[in-house]
Amino acid sequence: AAVEESGNVVVTGPPGSGKSVLCQKLACRWVESDRGPVYLAPSGATRGLADFVRDLDGGDGRALVVAEDAASEEFLRVAAEARGDPDVLAVGEARAGRWEATAREATDAALIDAAERVAEYRPPPVDVAASGLSTRSRRRPAGNRGSPPRSCSRRSATATG
Repeated sequence: AAVEESGNVVVTGPPGSGKSVLCQKLACRWVESDRGPVYLAPSGATRGLADFVRDLDGGDGRALVVAEDAASEEFLRVAAEARGDPDVLAVGEARAGRWEATAREATDAALIDAAERVAEYRPPPVDVAASGLSTRSRRRPAGNRGSPPRSCSRRSATATG
């Protein structure tokens, strides 16, 4: 609910900081609570995502669009499209520094405006040693990219691309 109130969001942080896990948990909760469909755009598959967002009709509830690589002009276009559409919420993830560079390098007025209006969230650091997790447990199998977590089987999430 807090994400919905803040509008479009980009989760930033260094590699291994939990950006992907956080976005997957958000997608899972979205599906489990029947808020609407979830569309996942894996890294490298955001081309044309803004056009896709523009064509969503909201008939199935508010759509959550999750982009693995938000450090791109295409994600800024998605944020610009979603900003004026109450039926779409855009969430992306980006490595620390890459999001800021993308926002700073935008030249189109609509993209600059979108970058300024996207809320940035940096998850708190995780003490892996204290949590009992190993660094190996954080890796995802290569075949799992863009797929919703298995616990999200109540309603299907769609991988775009």
